[in-house]
Amino acid sequence: MSESIDTSTRVETPEHIAFEFRLAGPWRRLGAYAIDFAIRAAIFAVAIYVLFLSLAVIGAFGDFLDAHVALLLLGYFALEWFYMAGFEWAWSGLTPGKKATGIRVVREGGFPIGLREAVLRNLLRAADLFPPLSPVLVLPLPSYLVGAAVAFSDRRFRRLGDLVAGTFVVVEEPARLRSPAPVEPPPTVEELALVPPHPRLSIEEKKTLDAFLRRFRTLHPARREELCARYSRHLQKRLGVTPQKSAARFLQLVYARLGETTAPKGRA
Repeated sequence: MSESIDTSTRVETPEHIAFEFRLAGPWRRLGAYAIDFAIRAAIFAVAIYVLFLSLAVIGAFGDFLDAHVALLLLGYFALEWFYMAGFEWAWSGLTPGKKATGIRVVREGGFPIGLREAVLRNLLRAADLFPPLSPVLVLPLPSYLVGAAVAFSDRRFRRLGDLVAGTFVVVEEPARLRSPAPVEPPPTVEELALVPPHPRLSIEEKKTLDAFLRRFRTLHPARREELCARYSRHLQKRLGVTPQKSAARFLQLVYARLGETTAPKGRA
């Protein structure tokens, strides 16, 4: 059912480089949220068990009980507000639930998110819960009406937090095992030193670069430079690399650095 509501979106960078992503639909995202909620609930349940066990052994009295309750509430606060943002920042847009369901949060342009985006999109998660339903016992139950209304009215299924942070959620394509494209001539140690190790590129950028390198030898050298010039300048600026003489050669070096697929060799 989640597959039927997933759609594709085309993203164009300021350098007029276009990439296509498959958007994660609401049902797939709900599955990821359910997994993350279950993990948080299990962690909190263990914390409550440890609290009652320690109280049973030591005894529930005075300031000691108050300290335990305060720690429990602090832990609940941390789980609710930092679990999602912490994982998305540390895992480049992933949480355990998102990893299990094959989706990832990315920035506009398809780039990996940072701390700012992870915090912003999760700060507004509380707004998605409104309006609350009639109180049951003591606690009001969230209706999620605001979150659902905003997500279904947006063509990229973005929540309020996504709109503010400039992010959206995509389906991560499974990796295909195949031999890397050859980089000819093989890069030297000096050439590879010009590019940071393991440069952070989006999935679509990696796929596009791989496809280009597989056609590399079929293109005229002048045509290669023409095709590579704009994207190479953008990538050099993003990676903090000084401008290179050959745009095509620079992209070859980035490709080699992505997986260190080509061992550096000396060249006469």
